Amino acid sequence: MDATEDGPIFRLMAQTGMRRSEVGGLTWNAIDFENARLSVQRTLIRQSLGGKSIWVFCEPKSRSSRRTIPLPPQAIELLKSRLVVTNESRLAAGTAWADNNLVFCTPYGEPLNLDALSARARRLRKRLGLQAGVQSVHGLRHLFGTTQHHLAGTDVKTLQVLMGHSRATTTLDLYISEDESAAAAAALKAGDLFG
Repeated sequence: MDATEDGPIFRLMAQTGMRRSEVGGLTWNAIDFENARLSVQRTLIRQSLGGKSIWVFCEPKSRSSRRTIPLPPQAIELLKSRLVVTNESRLAAGTAWADNNLVFCTPYGEPLNLDALSARARRLRKRLGLQAGVQSVHGLRHLFGTTQHHLAGTDVKTLQVLMGHSRATTTLDLYISEDESAAAAAALKAGDLFG
């Protein structure tokens, strides 16, 4: 994933289940390196203002979206590497640097154009030969939910909190894909129990 300029963003989304808007609004003061966690405190969304589209910082989507996410060691390393890149960009930009305190930003400290990020992800999906139905950026959130539930064994209630959903049914119905091998295993267990 890190072979592209957006690789670190994609990897952090896959590791945390964060929304595109949450990663876009992520600031350095929201990251607690010592305790390996980050806080979702604001988002980056596109709004129309006087017929012009601009990117603005807003409150998270809902009360449950404002949350603290524990970070795996790989995410901590990713973020530490990103801090080096940010500091190098700040030095190179000099007085042109816009101090928004963003983790992911342009080489001048400005917020990213998240629509352009999604477009680059779609081009990458095509280049990799993935089917068109695979969601490029938001699909990483689905990947997080499915892998956490099926491979890591994370319960739905915990996933609801991690993903910032107000209802567990949203997590279950929209973000956890069917696992055919689990269905086959359940059938074998039923056969053993009631055979």
